[in-house]
Amino acid sequence: MELSAALHKFVNAFQRSEMSIGKVEYTPAAPAPQSSMPLEGVLADYYKFLYVDTHAHVGGLFHFSLYAPADLLRLQYGWHWIKNENGETIEDPHWPRQWVVIADRNGDAIFVDTSTGAVHGSIQKQNMLLTDDLSQFFDVIAEGMSIEMDKYHFEAEDDDANITQEFLDDVHSLLQPRLGAVKSKNFYEFFFG
Repeated sequence: MELSAALHKFVNAFQRSEMSIGKVEYTPAAPAPQSSMPLEGVLADYYKFLYVDTHAHVGGLFHFSLYAPADLLRLQYGWHWIKNENGETIEDPHWPRQWVVIADRNGDAIFVDTSTGAVHGSIQKQNMLLTDDLSQFFDVIAEGMSIEMDKYHFEAEDDDANITQEFLDDVHSLLQPRLGAVKSKNFYEFFFG
């Protein structure tokens, strides 16, 4: 699926969701947005097709926060930019410049490797490949959101707030054929670990 189609699908799911907050719009003819850091390659395409306000949050069990291009530089702090023992901000030698954080889930990074286009999740800098590209990521997220909305009506947890096995089985059935064994396991662990 092309990135534009996947983002359009995601925006439709986001806008249908009563659990999501903020504003996300599909913008196929928009000019390049103002950004706090250079937007090249896949990031330029991503933000060309997707308008994100400063407080956009995907709700439900797939919840995560998206960031506007104006917030990208700030979002890299703690990942690409860290404090050394003297309290000075330095580049983390273990976090390559081409890894750009575009979202987070409970403080864990969702980043794009701009050299390959792959999307990774990072929990305390333990990185895992989630999808081969942004298109695949947003396609899977949109499908997962739709399952939670349409089949479970945002009630995929039991009385003790545990995610039901039926929902988890549906997620597994969604991920496995699209992502394969390794990425499916990583995606599942990152979102439902």
